[in-house]
Amino acid sequence: MARFLVWSDLHDEFWGGFDLPDLSAPVDGVLIAGDTHTLGRHLEIPAQAARKYGCPVVVIWGNHEPYGTVWSELLAEEKHQLAALRGEGLDIRVLHGAATEIAGVRIIGATLWTDLQLSPEFDDLARIMVSAYMQDYRAIRTAPDTCFTIDDMLDRHAQDKDAILAALRTPHDGPTVVMTHHLPLRELITPWRTIGGHEKLAMNNGFASDLWDEIRGFDIDTWIWGHSHEGESRAIKGDHGPIRFVTNQRGYPVEGNEFDPAFVLED
Repeated sequence: MARFLVWSDLHDEFWGGFDLPDLSAPVDGVLIAGDTHTLGRHLEIPAQAARKYGCPVVVIWGNHEPYGTVWSELLAEEKHQLAALRGEGLDIRVLHGAATEIAGVRIIGATLWTDLQLSPEFDDLARIMVSAYMQDYRAIRTAPDTCFTIDDMLDRHAQDKDAILAALRTPHDGPTVVMTHHLPLRELITPWRTIGGHEKLAMNNGFASDLWDEIRGFDIDTWIWGHSHEGESRAIKGDHGPIRFVTNQRGYPVEGNEFDPAFVLED
C-alpha cells in the first residue's frame, strides 16, 4: 500500500514559510493540490519536500499559481525551473491534465476550474458575481495587456475535464487517485453555503462543478480537492465502490483551518 503526504492551499504568498513535518515513517510521494504560491514561486515548497523526504512530489496549479503573471510565460518559466530541479536529482512533476504513476498508483491531475453550471438557473448572475468578486480575472493575464476572462476559465475547465475523463478511460492495473484544485461535486460544498440568497448560491458556481454522473462509473479510489478553504473529507458510493473525496487545506492565516501538515493518505 502506497503512502502519500497530501496538502493543498498552502498559500505561502501569505504565510511566508511552511515547516515541513517530521514523519514517523517514509512516504512514497507528496501530492499538492494547488494554490501553493504565486509569481512563479510555486515550486519552492515542492523542492523542499523532495529534498527532505527523498520521494517524488506531484503538483497541480490552483487558481493562484498564475497570479501576477502571463500564463504562457509562467509555463515557460516552470519548464525551466523543473529542468534545473531535475539537475539536482529532484523528482517534481507538475500535471496539467496529465497522469503519472508512483508505487503502482496512477495519479491524474488538473486544476479543473468550474463550468458555472452548479446551479444553471444562476448562470448569468454567476458570471457577474464570480468575475466581480474573485481576483482571478484581474490577477491573471493571458497576454501582457489582456486579463483572464470567464470564457477563458470555461475553456480551461472543458480542457481539464476532457483530459481527466480520457485518462480515466485508459486501463490501469492498480489504484487511481485524481487530484484537482476545484471541487468536482456539489456535495463537497460546506452546507451553510447552500442556504441563502441568489447571490450567495451563484458564487458557489465559481468553486465547484457537479461531475458525479460523469465520474461515478470509473474505478477511482481517491479524489483530492482544495480551493474552498473549508469542507471535510468523505466517501461517496460509486459504481465500483466508495470513492474517497479527500481534502487537507491550509488556507489563509486568518482562517484557522483544521490543517494537518502530516496528513498521510494510504492507497
